[in-house]
Amino acid sequence: MNEPSPSPDLRSRIHRDLRRRFAEGRYGDGDLLTEQGIADEFGVSRTPAREALGMLANDGFLLQEGRGFVVPKWRSEDIALTFEVRARLEPAAARFAAERASDAELAALGALLEGLEDLDDDAYIEANRTIRATVFRLARNRPLLAAIETFEQQTAHIRQKTLHDRRNIALSKRLNRRLVEALMRRDVVEAERTLEQMLQAAQVSLQMTLIAP
Repeated sequence: MNEPSPSPDLRSRIHRDLRRRFAEGRYGDGDLLTEQGIADEFGVSRTPAREALGMLANDGFLLQEGRGFVVPKWRSEDIALTFEVRARLEPAAARFAAERASDAELAALGALLEGLEDLDDDAYIEANRTIRATVFRLARNRPLLAAIETFEQQTAHIRQKTLHDRRNIALSKRLNRRLVEALMRRDVVEAERTLEQMLQAAQVSLQMTLIAP
């Protein structure tokens, strides 16, 4: 007897939840996700689990190996290629935010800088996510936002290793302040330049993580 076709909503919910886990850095290089394991965890049949995992493979988060799906191991060249694309997307989002956000929205963004330098590491990491998400949302371009989120989430498990480095955090705080202040002035050139510097710093950190013992 053929298994009934799963609800697209069910498949999409599993896909969305797994994407969120990638964004939180909960999966690492070589982790294996199986149809049965995901089906059991979500309390569903294997069909929506398999289709959700296939969607993640299409998104670039997983590689299919036999009957399972594996988180791929990132190489230095993979990161370089990813950041080539991000260097086109994220500065464009900063430009759009400067051009399209209302004065009230930019004022609210500026309020996120209050006490930024005094935050401890964990609080700052969350504040950084909030600032980035707000900037990209203000770009008012859903396809662009979706692409940015995909590339961010794909490297999240590596990025987690760099976030508690005090030098990285100090630099990130300075650049976030510079970015937000440029946006509040609607200084498109400075906003784009600062986003490019943030990406360059992130790429170097990730590359160093890969070669660390």
